[in-house]
Amino acid sequence: MDKTKYLSPREYEMLTILLPDQGEDETKAAIEKMLSYITDEQGTVDSVSADSPWGRRRLAYPIRHEGVDYRDGHYVLVYFTAMPKAISEIERELKLDTNVVRYLLLTHDPHMGEKIDPAALAEAAEAADEESAAAAYAAETAAKAAAETAAAEPAADESQAATEAAEPAAVEESAEVDVAAESVDTDVAGTAEVDETVVEDVTTEEAAAEGDVEKAAEE
Repeated sequence: MDKTKYLSPREYEMLTILLPDQGEDETKAAIEKMLSYITDEQGTVDSVSADSPWGRRRLAYPIRHEGVDYRDGHYVLVYFTAMPKAISEIERELKLDTNVVRYLLLTHDPHMGEKIDPAALAEAAEAADEESAAAAYAAETAAKAAAETAAAEPAADESQAATEAAEPAAVEESAEVDVAAESVDTDVAGTAEVDETVVEDVTTEEAAAEGDVEKAAEE
């Protein structure tokens, strides 16, 4: 832990709400008393804002303080520098002060609230828009791809089912073709046997005819 930051003064921001029903002099005295809590702890008050936009303002909701519900309050914004070890004592005094309805004490960031270059702000906004558009395009593309994939899956399933259904028919058709081929082979073989028988019969008849001719010549 870096303990050096607790050994040097730091800048603080304190917003307080004082009682609203006091006169102008009483309010100034209450502010001076509140600032004395800082100076008594060797702190330095840098600035005090008790006028517009601060001063008497309507509260967001009623606040009960010392048995009374207040609807308004006198706002005072203070910037000061003090040692970190002094903050606990300052807060203790604020809690005991009956003029202080509420308070908020924070470490002050000098860069908070700095004005931003309009050109830089426009560039940042344009870059954010481009990034948003790119993200939207990527999301749309992914959604379309998912939809196409989802639509293609049933078609693939139907095609596979059709293929599986066609396989038995193809097997049966192949078997029928094989049976038909065997039948054709049998018919061809039978036809060949018939042709051989016819040839034998024709040869026998021719031989008989030649024998009859020879016999007639001898006579």
